[in-house]
Amino acid sequence: MAQRSTNDERTHELADGYAIPMLGLGVWQVENAPECVDAVRWALEEGYRHIDTAQAYGNEESVGLGLRQSGVPRKEIFVTTKFFPQDEDPVAALEASLRRLGLEYVDLYLIHWPAGGPTWAWPGMERAREAGYARSIGVSNFGVDDVRLRTTVPSSTFAERSRSEASLFADKPAARRAASEAAFSVSGVSVSPTVARTRP
Repeated sequence: MAQRSTNDERTHELADGYAIPMLGLGVWQVENAPECVDAVRWALEEGYRHIDTAQAYGNEESVGLGLRQSGVPRKEIFVTTKFFPQDEDPVAALEASLRRLGLEYVDLYLIHWPAGGPTWAWPGMERAREAGYARSIGVSNFGVDDVRLRTTVPSSTFAERSRSEASLFADKPAARRAASEAAFSVSGVSVSPTVARTRP
């Protein structure tokens, strides 16, 4: 099948110089089953180049299988996963994610939400990046106060990306403004399908 660009290849440059595609496929609430494998494979065949999963979703294994079945070279795909903050160690958690995904690294590793406070996991996120397991690191679903507290923590990789929860229907402009004022790199990325679709 001929591959097509779905979004004229628009990207956002992160603070560390890496570029993230502005449109991606999110697999929240998709079971770790053939339907997830197919969704990832079909999305990549249609020209998507950003796949967004998470440890909490429980479907990283199927995402990895879909990546491999697509035949798209790894270097052309931007893969995001997220640290489940009820675990203790972001490094060990990402090592397990990479085994499930069948990858050597992810392009973006996020703290999924600020459970237990917005700062405790950040040193482990930096260690994961330094180990080469993630190219960029950041946060997800952080509110205004969480973002401000996070920026008080010394960081050698100062917040390559903060992923404030954003969608077609709900944005958090106050959190985005707070992150911008603190010199956080912030971008809004659509990672969920907006219409239902079937495919043979």
